[in-house]
Amino acid sequence: MFDRLYDRFKDRVEVPIEVEEIRDEVINLGYREKIIFKPEDIDVGRLKGLIYEYSVAVGVYADCDRVAEIIYSSRHDLPWQRLACCKELIHACETGVEQTNTQFLLDGLVEKLLGPLSDEEYGIADFQASLDKFAVYQALAIMFPAPARAAALSSGMSEEEVAEKVVLPLPLVKLVLSDHWPMLVDSLLDDC
Repeated sequence: MFDRLYDRFKDRVEVPIEVEEIRDEVINLGYREKIIFKPEDIDVGRLKGLIYEYSVAVGVYADCDRVAEIIYSSRHDLPWQRLACCKELIHACETGVEQTNTQFLLDGLVEKLLGPLSDEEYGIADFQASLDKFAVYQALAIMFPAPARAAALSSGMSEEEVAEKVVLPLPLVKLVLSDHWPMLVDSLLDDC
């Protein structure tokens, strides 16, 4: 799933890659028929973004459209909003255990997202929190592809200037510019 979306952007040098471009590719790949972005007054200390998925009948006897509403915090700055939206777009490509469909499971997931992953308690919430964090790295690989990274490294720009250019959070741009990043991207692709 991720690899198909990644392949659409992996050769890009021009940045920033707009979230709307990524949304359009998620739709073109057939993961959803409609994706809506909605800013909300979400406490950024608790959640940066979330996705609601549902089906809508487009007519009598017609197939249902699969819709994803991506909610992101209007309190966050643009780089974090973009990252949160891309992360949720990656979730729009997933199926199965990544979905939380009860208040109990949602509460457990939020608790795990806010705290450290436990090495004593294993369960669906721990697994889902791990996938959520993993999607951040996948989003970075899409929004800051290797050719753009190489151009940034050879440009002589500061990390802050690169972060401004790619419109991503500085701490994560530093990670992408690090020597470890290519190995991490290879791991992301190996796990697809």
